Amino acid sequence: MFYLITEMEISTDVLRLDILRVCLEILMGLKETPGSS
Repeated sequence: MFYLITEMEISTDVLRLDILRVCLEILMGLKETPGSS
């Protein structure tokens, strides 16, 4: 039971990091090309 809970927490942490990375990449892309869109 505890093993399953810790695995879920780890997976959510990884998902959160992926979302943060994607947001950072989008922000950096917008900063690099301000007049393209």
